[in-house]
Amino acid sequence: MEFSCESSALQRGVSTVQNVAQSKIANPIVENILLIAEENQVLFIGTNLTQTVRCTMEANVRKPGQIAIPGRYMGNLVRELAQGPVSISLKRSRLQIKSGKSEYRLGGVPAEEFPPFLPLSEGETVLFTSAELKEVIRRTIFCTSTEKARFELDGIKVEGFEKQIVFISTDGRRLSKVILNRESELAERVEALVPTRTWQEWNRVSPEGQAVQVTFAANKIMFEAGDVTLLSSLLGDNFPPYEQIIPGSFSKEVVINRSAFETAVRRACVLASESTNQVILEILGAEMVVRGESQELGEAKDVIEVQYEGEPLDVSYKGDYILDFLKSSSTERISIKLNDAVSPAGCCEFEKEGYLHVIMPMKIQKVETGEQAEEKD
Repeated sequence: MEFSCESSALQRGVSTVQNVAQSKIANPIVENILLIAEENQVLFIGTNLTQTVRCTMEANVRKPGQIAIPGRYMGNLVRELAQGPVSISLKRSRLQIKSGKSEYRLGGVPAEEFPPFLPLSEGETVLFTSAELKEVIRRTIFCTSTEKARFELDGIKVEGFEKQIVFISTDGRRLSKVILNRESELAERVEALVPTRTWQEWNRVSPEGQAVQVTFAANKIMFEAGDVTLLSSLLGDNFPPYEQIIPGSFSKEVVINRSAFETAVRRACVLASESTNQVILEILGAEMVVRGESQELGEAKDVIEVQYEGEPLDVSYKGDYILDFLKSSSTERISIKLNDAVSPAGCCEFEKEGYLHVIMPMKIQKVETGEQAEEKD
């Protein structure tokens, strides 16, 4: 193996695949990065046996070859290289790296010991923009669960049929649903439960401004964009019947300025009970009182303007759940759709379809603050 390239290109190739190579599992070979020099390019491959990332770099290849190099040490080394051309060659299972007047040697293992990278050749392929997928990830990934006992919730469910792709995530207490429309119909129905870590990894490595080709197979998924490919195993699809969580209709709607509402909820969370983080919303026509209180600390109360037609209604939700939705929204105004105080609320962006966030209600706990106790005395 012998090739030359710019240090910045080498740094990008290694950093793109290094993250999955950091995983500590029984097989130590996956702590390495596989380098393959062929024709006018070098391939960098990292894997943890569940996810595999490949990055392709243009290079002046004088002699083809391949070797697996310890990912952590290779990453630390190339990060410190000076900007400029780098020459790399393989001599007796040691990678020799020359940068200016500096020279380094790093031992490796035979490439034959590294797990083979087998890209998908069959399956339903769907095209997205990188911006679309990043928005989907931003709006769904915070709803996945990290509880080991509920591993089937540690992923985002994907359903594709006709001209729609639906993405759903839930941790059992809230749910996010994003719908993307396609110009042409899918040839086959798509159904997959993609691990949370796969979405996180793709969000990290995906090139900006590139078309993304996603291939769905029976038990794997593959993302391709620009010079990066991510291949991942799917979770066993024991995802709960999410349709039962989403109310069929709503009888009430509150329209709120997003930034004003977020500020009020943050203030309420400061004094809300640490054990419940309960935030109470008292909806009174053109105004809404946002309140957080605890026995030990006291009470926070803000009044904000809203658009609402209906009988006064008091509802309560976990404050951090509300904030998570508000952070994932991008419109100036948001809408909270309700039926009553004991039914799930549907949060969405006002006059914009395609994103629904459902939050389970809390029972309103009446807390007697210090000030209220003094008034009784």
